Amino acid sequence: GCAPVTVNLTQYSTGDTTFYWDLGDGNVSNLHDLAWTYSVPGTYTIELFAYGCGFDSYTAEVTVLSGPPIDFSFTPVTACAGEPFQFTGAVAGVSSLSWDFDDGTSSVLTNPSHVFATSGTFEVALTATAINNGCSTTVMHPVSVSATPVAAFTPMPDNGCIDLEVAFQNTTTGADFSQWTFGDGNTSASTAPFHTYTEAGTYDVLLVAEALNGCIDTAFAQVVAHPR
Repeated sequence: GCAPVTVNLTQYSTGDTTFYWDLGDGNVSNLHDLAWTYSVPGTYTIELFAYGCGFDSYTAEVTVLSGPPIDFSFTPVTACAGEPFQFTGAVAGVSSLSWDFDDGTSSVLTNPSHVFATSGTFEVALTATAINNGCSTTVMHPVSVSATPVAAFTPMPDNGCIDLEVAFQNTTTGADFSQWTFGDGNTSASTAPFHTYTEAGTYDVLLVAEALNGCIDTAFAQVVAHPR
């Protein structure tokens, strides 16, 4: 069977007074009957020794099959939540494979791309089944995902007559730095700036919110300045 294999050993010896098992992997037992698990692929010779007025022994072989030798890599080494990871499976001689991304999603592609919506460390698992014996192998690697801020703001007011003074209410979460572009050639690095529009027009305001880990999110809004 495929590793790990649990073998149930039941003896029918008669006329013996003492006995012991040589389990073939360096272990012995003096239990009458037992279950033994072999985790390492290979062929094991199990021998039962019985003693009474004489001596006898009995042998049987157990073959433990291996799954396919697989592994995987991914790029980048770490990324922000919402950014894609590219996974590459090193698989050969397999009949099927599946990915478990530890976030409730999966894939059956050999080289999938995946986006983690939240931050954290995810134990990504690749499982593949060998063509020759039907045994499976699972390999796992941790993937680190950094937290991404959520940018949001409200211009107050968002329209009015020039000269129009606007207060930008910053409701961003998870950010350490803010960079504003007001759409009229002016910028600011304040958290919640004020800005005055002196010429009529429709202005696209951009907020770039950045965390210390380098993750970035953006938010947009329009401000309309009316002529007098």
